[in-house]
Amino acid sequence: MQATRDAVAAAGDAHPYRGKYLNNLGIALRSLAEHAGEVGKLPEAIQAFRAAVAATPAEHSDRLVYLQNLSTGVQVLFEQTGDAVTLAEAVQVSRDAAAAVPFSHPDRPFYLSNLATMLRLLFERTGDAAVLADAVRAGRAAVAAAPVGHANRAKCPGCGRRRSSRSSRPSRVP
Repeated sequence: MQATRDAVAAAGDAHPYRGKYLNNLGIALRSLAEHAGEVGKLPEAIQAFRAAVAATPAEHSDRLVYLQNLSTGVQVLFEQTGDAVTLAEAVQVSRDAAAAVPFSHPDRPFYLSNLATMLRLLFERTGDAAVLADAVRAGRAAVAAAPVGHANRAKCPGCGRRRSSRSSRPSRVP
């Protein structure tokens, strides 16, 4: 952990790998929060993910991963606190990631599915039918974006099954 903190500290604001170092720090902190019970590390992880997104140009391919890690971190915080503002941020970051992923990107179904999950959580919290409609649209888009025969195509979000809201996809440590 200290080596990651040192890398972030040593990299100036204009360093080309600053976003990568911040993302790696966020992953380490989120892991401490989730697996070692150090829940106080989660807000720091989220700050690191926010900074990683901010430090990375919109056209950079790793920015999608950083957005998803931010979304997941904020979602975990929402699960712990139940705070509506936190959930709204998770939804917005998921919307940003889904909007940024190119149509030809192989992980497009993953990003759309995560957006559908976040919207479903928001619907469960608010009961807003428009949010549910958005969740269904995102879920359908995720299924449509998955190639026919793809193993994950059958895992459409919101199909009546209650699943863990967090993806089993690992965070990428570039």
